[in-house]
Amino acid sequence: MRFLLPILSLPLLLVSCRPAELAPVAVAPPPLKLPVSVQKLKPEQVLAIRQSTPDLIIIDLRENGEIKLDGRLAGTTHFVAYLNTTAFNELVAKLDPTKPCLLCCALGGRAEHAAADMSAKGFKNLMILDGGFDAWLRAGQAMEK
Repeated sequence: MRFLLPILSLPLLLVSCRPAELAPVAVAPPPLKLPVSVQKLKPEQVLAIRQSTPDLIIIDLRENGEIKLDGRLAGTTHFVAYLNTTAFNELVAKLDPTKPCLLCCALGGRAEHAAADMSAKGFKNLMILDGGFDAWLRAGQAMEK
């Protein structure tokens, strides 16, 4: 009997000493605050800007595999993977910061970061394809292969 009480209370002790369940932690980057001068354009607005702005510089920030898979926007003259910081900085250094620039990527995130970087380098007329090429394709707009 003397041993029965400790043996029966052992499972209770083990269960009560278990660590508490931890809630999953979201690891999302903080939201990016774009300069007020950066315009987010819908696909139909991009079509209008392209027609009315002959000196528009279009920069595609996707990786080569993404471009091969989905194609590219007709008239895009600059391709640089934003994740390749050196190539991106070299391209930006060659561009005229007074010219209008349209930044495009797959969903819009890389374009937002690039716009923030370029704005800090003195670019004033920056536009982003809101929702990226995903939104462009969903809107039924054409791409070149």
